[in-house]
Amino acid sequence: MTETAPAYDAIRAGLTAPGAPFELRSIEIEGAPRRVFCNAPQTLADVYRSVKQYEERVFTVYNGEHMNYSEALRKAAALGQHIEARGGAVRGARIAIAMNNRPEWMIAFIAVTAIGATAVLINSRGTAPEIKAALDHTDATLVIADAQRAQLLADDARDLIVVRDDAAAPARAVDFNAAVAGWENASLEPAAIDPEDEAVVMFTSGTTGGAKAALLTHRSVLTGLMNIQFSMAVVGARLTALYGAEAMAAAAKRQPSAMLCVPLFHSSGCYAIFLSNFIRGGKVVILPKWNAAQAVELIEREQVAAFSGSPTMLWDLLRTDRSGRDLSTLVSVGIGGQALQPQLMREIIAAFPRAILGAGYGMTEVNGSVCMVAGQELMDRPTSSGRIIPSAEVRIVDDNGADVAPGETGEIWVRGAMTMRGYCKRPEATAEVLSDGWLRTGDMARIDDEGYLHVIDRKKDIVISGGENISFTEVEGAAIEHPAIAETAAFGVDDERLGERLILAVVVKDGHQLNEEALKQHVAERLAIYKVPREIYFRGPLQRNALGKVNRNDLRKEFLAEPR
Repeated sequence: MTETAPAYDAIRAGLTAPGAPFELRSIEIEGAPRRVFCNAPQTLADVYRSVKQYEERVFTVYNGEHMNYSEALRKAAALGQHIEARGGAVRGARIAIAMNNRPEWMIAFIAVTAIGATAVLINSRGTAPEIKAALDHTDATLVIADAQRAQLLADDARDLIVVRDDAAAPARAVDFNAAVAGWENASLEPAAIDPEDEAVVMFTSGTTGGAKAALLTHRSVLTGLMNIQFSMAVVGARLTALYGAEAMAAAAKRQPSAMLCVPLFHSSGCYAIFLSNFIRGGKVVILPKWNAAQAVELIEREQVAAFSGSPTMLWDLLRTDRSGRDLSTLVSVGIGGQALQPQLMREIIAAFPRAILGAGYGMTEVNGSVCMVAGQELMDRPTSSGRIIPSAEVRIVDDNGADVAPGETGEIWVRGAMTMRGYCKRPEATAEVLSDGWLRTGDMARIDDEGYLHVIDRKKDIVISGGENISFTEVEGAAIEHPAIAETAAFGVDDERLGERLILAVVVKDGHQLNEEALKQHVAERLAIYKVPREIYFRGPLQRNALGKVNRNDLRKEFLAEPR
């Protein structure tokens, strides 16, 4: 269907006008002016107070079971009271959440942040050493985990609250159900929280290898969350233009709903799906493990309106048998983690003609996205990540920090109230990326004459495979521990399903033998399974420049040129 919606500038002007839902004002943060939304909640506590109006609505759907807002809020209240009763300072304490996607994850997040503590979002796919390192790095005092993660922490001394699922857990662990006992009579009364208080610690891959812990305040989290709400409002304007005000008014009577199939420890899962639906009384349909056939069944049964996932998930959804399924409720499809491939875009539009396709650009350090594009604008500009969201400032600069001319390529710098405070215990790394409030993203882009951002490349030594950021140096570091390896260098190649595929070039020491499966197993014992290279490229000595660095682009070209 051809879109006749007003241009983005007209939509933005209407949404941000005085008295409008996304009206902006300027405040001073750390000595510099920042644009914030006048009508936004100031802290997560404000959000929790506001959602009490939705108590009877369904909040989560998980393994066929429905939980309403009242039960979730009361269980969060009971869990918070249990944590406070354990003794010790709570406000500002860091409490880790380490579990797969499930309602208890969200209950734990609400409980921790409502009592004024900081939620440390642990990568549930990590190995025991990775999880323990994250806990040590953030000084987490308590871990709320599922049984699988709890077993990985059996020899760790920290207190544990465990969702058992009939699985074994360390003897010291408190059962989650026991911790929320009496929830029926509990009432969530959030603590007095300042917008500049720390709210969340979220991990992100960086150029120096390993995960960095980004410190995120209530204000930065809420600004990021409102940026997402703004993007949703723009999509709503597009849908109104497509289907008319009457049809949209009828649709508005239905409860908002979205499928959760990306990790809650990511900004995409935590903000774009969980909190974005929570703040407006929406329903979150949880798919614990990605399965395209199950996703299609749930979209139909639960009348899911929004689906967001990695290119891998979208390709799988397209290749799954959808015959006989009524998926007409799906009106929003978002793609995250990687650039949108033109063929993927065409197939999504053909498969889900009622849906608006959206994309954007962002990162953990800015609590989500700073630009977005959707509908006809995306179809007309498939390489674009969109226009800059009103609360954000973006510069494109050269290696000297000077603005480049319009249309020229440079590094993306971002400033705004959504920016992180810094990296936990990493002052040098913080100083490398933050200066005068500007965040140096390490990503290369240009802005065209219409104001659309086009991401070109990354300075960061990472590959994004299946929507996951994977540090080259982290993988290389794990591999080089093998006694048979002399040199390693990781790089990525394009992949239709994964977006990018991680390849590891390996030079074997003289007199040693090593096969691909043995090396993959070696890496898997040290890193999360998604960080294991898809292919091992055995070769002779690596060519290095005068600084001793491997040119990954040249290595990639050599790999692709070899017959297979």
